[in-house]
Amino acid sequence: MEKVLGFLFLLCSALAAPAQVTLPTGRIVPKDSFIVFLFVGHSNMTGRDRVAPDTAESPFLWNCLLNRPPQLAWIPAREPLHIENPPDQEFGCGPGMPFLKALSSACPGYYFGIIQNSNSGYCVQGNFRRGKDAYDEEIGAASLFAGTVTLGGIVAMIGWVEAEDGSVEANPFQFALQESCMVAEMRSDLQKTDLPFVIGEFENGASSPLAVDRDTVAAQIFATPARITNSAIVSSEGMTYTDDHHYDCSSQKVWGERAARVLVDHGWGPGRTSTAEPLAWCAPSGTILPHRGDEIRFFDLRGRLVASIPVASDGIIPRSELRGMYIVKHVRGPTALATTLRFLF
Repeated sequence: MEKVLGFLFLLCSALAAPAQVTLPTGRIVPKDSFIVFLFVGHSNMTGRDRVAPDTAESPFLWNCLLNRPPQLAWIPAREPLHIENPPDQEFGCGPGMPFLKALSSACPGYYFGIIQNSNSGYCVQGNFRRGKDAYDEEIGAASLFAGTVTLGGIVAMIGWVEAEDGSVEANPFQFALQESCMVAEMRSDLQKTDLPFVIGEFENGASSPLAVDRDTVAAQIFATPARITNSAIVSSEGMTYTDDHHYDCSSQKVWGERAARVLVDHGWGPGRTSTAEPLAWCAPSGTILPHRGDEIRFFDLRGRLVASIPVASDGIIPRSELRGMYIVKHVRGPTALATTLRFLF
């Protein structure tokens, strides 16, 4: 009987123990104070510019390397945050360190971590769907730590799909479907249906042959907030490159800071209130009737404003003389109520 009571005491004590993470420094951090983000993407997420990588460490910033010992353990964050293969393409300035530092500056007193899986040519269908190695590694690590840290969101820099023959961008119209499925699977497996999702805009100004269908993919990325709740876009406007599509160090810093700002501005940072309800921005097309004074704005597939037509009467959608495929946004004041991709004819 004494052994049974002793076991029950230990069990109850374990269940009552506060959730927390013990860092290699010996510091114990409560779960609510350690916020972890999942970084997924291609070579720009890894970083290719080898000029002045950020190796300065902070006791508040941490990283989990998936492919170098010590595996599945928190180590001080410093570039490179992810070591990719082959070795001749490894390391560089990525967006991760600027992202962590921007969040730390905006939310002092919190600890931030990154679990990153990125590599040259990684795409949604080929690498980040359930059952793929990169997906399973990322979600497996996040699940392992989920009991001791708070998952803050998914940050993606990815824009390709993979055909059955393994070639990228063979069917660029599949991107929206693959992206939506990836996010749904990650949220389901992590048991966080409202986990924020932030994705980078297709690289503005990139001239790589890989960007042959960039307009089609860019339009689908642009419309992400209309399809996926609690999601937002990170702009790539004004980025500079080391070659025909890889960001240089200065642009990686800008992108990482922009991604952090997007999360904070949406209220998805530490201490955020529940975001289970979709933002007004995410309302499906057709569910919000236009009011007099609203605007219907038409953008080309690179996100450039082509026309803006005011709504003259309640409930009446104004006609347009435009022809072709456009991103159409229903705007009321400063808020985009709905975003759709439409072919006008």
